[in-house]
Amino acid sequence: MLVSICCLSLSAASQKWVETLHIDMDDGLKQNTVFAVEEDTFGAIWVGTPGGLQRYNGFELHWIDSISGTVLNVSQVNGFVYCLTLSSLYKIDPFSLETSSVQFPEKDYYQIRYLSGGILLENKLADMSLSYDYDLQKSALEQAPISASLPLLNHLEPIELNGWTFHAGSYGAYRQSEADTVWITRTFCTQLLAYDDRIFIAYHEGLLEISIDGETFQEKQRISNDKAECLDIDRNGNLWVGTASYGLFMFHRNMIHGHYKPVFDDASKHIPCWEIFDADSNRYVATTHMVPSSDSSIAIITRRFLTRSCDIF
Repeated sequence: MLVSICCLSLSAASQKWVETLHIDMDDGLKQNTVFAVEEDTFGAIWVGTPGGLQRYNGFELHWIDSISGTVLNVSQVNGFVYCLTLSSLYKIDPFSLETSSVQFPEKDYYQIRYLSGGILLENKLADMSLSYDYDLQKSALEQAPISASLPLLNHLEPIELNGWTFHAGSYGAYRQSEADTVWITRTFCTQLLAYDDRIFIAYHEGLLEISIDGETFQEKQRISNDKAECLDIDRNGNLWVGTASYGLFMFHRNMIHGHYKPVFDDASKHIPCWEIFDADSNRYVATTHMVPSSDSSIAIITRRFLTRSCDIF
């Protein structure tokens, strides 16, 4: 037994611990919100934020001052780094940092795909696309309109209701039958939920409710001016909606057609919500804000840490 204990101790001592490095604005990052990261062939990490593009060499952050605005995508292709912002596409030599760019005729071309024949950018709001070769010259890359590429939307599980199939995802939402296809919204959708013969869509303009009466569809905006992040139905049949800014809302099962009630923490502040789920007969909420809890063993809720929501509402 003594020999076994010694061997286990030596084995544990020989294990390598993974070091975690946390980089934020105190270390020179332009914004703590990071939309894109990419590693180049030299091992450097490219970081895209609302404040622009930076390159991390393992010791310090270097700001690429020729690129401004919110960075949506960073990818290395064919030895070059390509950076997509709200208004432009950039090509960067990772060795010399020389940069070339092309500016879009209008914004909203923030869906990007790197294909063998070039780069395709899609404007999901206007159902238009732009294409360039990898030297950022205009290209005649063949691409059907976005509306003809509906399967691209299906990163959310489709829902069938009253003879229609509802689809949603990053390109928006649409309903489809054997005879027809109708767009509902072209805004990013985070969740699709069927409840009480209705469809609820959580998307980046709020919460949309769709009711069906035969061949008649009625759309009602339940929550506006906020991003609806998640939906959930509790065991009592109440509908819960988590939003990015104004907090957590509950539609009572008997008042689903009425007003919603926001939920606050003990300091009377909204609870921004990213996820709602049940476990061990308790309801849990994930949020980005610190919220006091009566349970001393679990003190806060963040996007990584959870506390029982029953301690809050």
